[in-house]
Amino acid sequence: MTNKSDEVSKDLSDKSTKQTTDTPQTEAQANDNNVKTKSGFRPEDDLIAPNLSHIKKEPKEDVDKYKNDYLYLLAEFDNYKKNMIKERSDLLKFGSERLAYDLLNVLDIFEKALSTEATPEKFQAFKDGIDLTSQELKKTLEKHGIREIPSLGQNFDPNIHEALTHVPSKDHKDNTVMNVFKKGYKFHDRTLRHSQVVVAKEIQDAKEVKD
Repeated sequence: MTNKSDEVSKDLSDKSTKQTTDTPQTEAQANDNNVKTKSGFRPEDDLIAPNLSHIKKEPKEDVDKYKNDYLYLLAEFDNYKKNMIKERSDLLKFGSERLAYDLLNVLDIFEKALSTEATPEKFQAFKDGIDLTSQELKKTLEKHGIREIPSLGQNFDPNIHEALTHVPSKDHKDNTVMNVFKKGYKFHDRTLRHSQVVVAKEIQDAKEVKD
């Protein structure tokens, strides 16, 4: 009898243990284990999620500041462009002002020379006045970078000379400037006007001289 009672007690104990083991999880436990956040991570995974707090959004005040700075620079550049156009226009219009002023002195000398009566007795004074005017004019031009191009007796150079004709000559070397019809001038390093010249052509034989 005792053995049967012990078996019944053991059987009840086993059922109690099985029921405890098979008891389903509570709803809270299920939520803790299975539910996921909207980002796809479990709640505990949020602890290792990327920290984006260091990314700073530009405040509206900064955007407005950048915009104002850009508009300011744009206005400054527009003013600079207008000033450059005006300065270039003034340079083209008044660039020769200094030369014009110095030429007025030459004009004064020339008018004084012309005021001298050209009589036989005063002819030398009149000539001296014209020579003085010519010298003063050359000095004024040289002061502003305008210089005469030496041509007579020089080798012909198409960069500074313009050949009007070639003339056979036994007194000049071939391709030598033997006569200057109109003087040429340079403005600093640039040819302002070519010299109009007559170029010598060396005589080869007597027949060429006859021609």
